[in-house]
Amino acid sequence: DPPSDWDQIFECLREARDAFDKGGSSGWKGCATGVRLALEKWSKKEKESPGPGWAVPDPKLLHSRTKRERTDAVRWHVYQLAHYLVHHQAAECDREDAALVLAVLSALLAVRKP
Repeated sequence: DPPSDWDQIFECLREARDAFDKGGSSGWKGCATGVRLALEKWSKKEKESPGPGWAVPDPKLLHSRTKRERTDAVRWHVYQLAHYLVHHQAAECDREDAALVLAVLSALLAVRKP
């Protein structure tokens, strides 16, 4: 069980899952909304630390990005995680790491529809 200060984050995740299960355009949008809210709450709890040299782009630039560009950014970051896991000791890569990169890759391919 996660600590109680994560309750709101997991509630958003449950709402996202329930919306996904509902399906249809409102369900899919509700799923994305739940994921976004969970990530926002997580960010407020623990600020992201993507490493030295990385800076959040200007808000105007962010707002001008297309869905494809945003998806490509996720793809790049997942590649960086997989790259790290490949080039370090096997003990640093666990089941959850493999599930993460596999799930995100699967989702990215589903969105891309190659």
